[in-house]
Amino acid sequence: MDLNVAMEEAAPPLPAPADSEGTASSVSALSHDLLARMCDILRQHGNRGEQAVQFSRATCAAVAAAPEFADITRRTSLLRQADFSLLADAERLCSFSNVVNLLRLHAMVVLGPPRASLEWVSWSRSVGYSLGTLGLVSLFDLEHTFLRPTLHIPRMFNGCLRYFCRRLPKGHPWHSQAVQLIEPNIAYAVWFGGASAPAPVPLLPATYRSTLQNARTHYLLKNVVLTTSSVPGEGSQLVLPQMLQWFRGDFVEQLEPLEGLGDTPLLNYLKEALPAGSRIHSVATNADASEVAFSAFSWAPLCDLSDIGPVDARQAPSKPLTVAAFSDPAVDRAQQRPRHFLQPATVDYLAGKNQVMATTALLLHPPLASSTKVFDETSSPG
Repeated sequence: MDLNVAMEEAAPPLPAPADSEGTASSVSALSHDLLARMCDILRQHGNRGEQAVQFSRATCAAVAAAPEFADITRRTSLLRQADFSLLADAERLCSFSNVVNLLRLHAMVVLGPPRASLEWVSWSRSVGYSLGTLGLVSLFDLEHTFLRPTLHIPRMFNGCLRYFCRRLPKGHPWHSQAVQLIEPNIAYAVWFGGASAPAPVPLLPATYRSTLQNARTHYLLKNVVLTTSSVPGEGSQLVLPQMLQWFRGDFVEQLEPLEGLGDTPLLNYLKEALPAGSRIHSVATNADASEVAFSAFSWAPLCDLSDIGPVDARQAPSKPLTVAAFSDPAVDRAQQRPRHFLQPATVDYLAGKNQVMATTALLLHPPLASSTKVFDETSSPG
């Protein structure tokens, strides 16, 4: 569904934009403005005093009825006149990141969220914008083909996401319009549809590096947790967000299976990413935890809308978003995890018979033992 065409047909047509609307600098500025305004509207109409929005039916209806939302919808038609071939790479990075977030939030309001995590791929491929020189582009392709072509494919859905991602060959006419920068921190600026995902962060070319660093710090301080066992003799456990496992190819070279923490690439990454003086930085530096695990990702339709700014390490970090923080029964708790699981032996059997069948089965029902493994996969990302 082409949202910025379908919505334009339902609204008064815009006058032809001025020449400056189509220049390289205005594309990143326009996308930044649209995303920032979308986040403001969601905070105003959907968060009930919290720095997050829940995409329930009532919230989506309230946001869709707001005059400001209709104005944003009309202005998205300006993206149809953008010439992405004129952009510098930093401008392209910021523009695509902003549009990915904008499109996902826009579609959430208009269509509602996917009914379950297994529909995430098909839902993302079914909505799109008409983007000037690129034509009609789906949300999925915009994120994985144009925004992240130089980065690893996330190991989501037990690695099956790679079967759906397209990479443009150098001879392709759109190859030069995809982002060529290698910017791993872009993962911390894109909300990819669940409560455990980072906040959608508007980016500008002049400040995107510092903004991404702040977004990374905010996310890690909120989602890296140190737990202490109540059983005598058992040590503490460092629980990391599953996003680090999915995007690990962007952040570290390899994760080795370990009994304890030790001096691993991931710990070095956390030392670099977290502010000195924070509790988690101290744990990563001194190896104060005896075990490392990954928390399960929540696909509940909650979006963090916290303002991303400079971080004071002395400030107590906020807690991760959970469905329990919201009382609206419209949130489907079954979205967080599938009702049925495949045994690992079944996965191996299907893979030996037919790879397509195995991939489909993994998307529908992830293996039972794949939720909180500790550094147990040593193969490089696909």
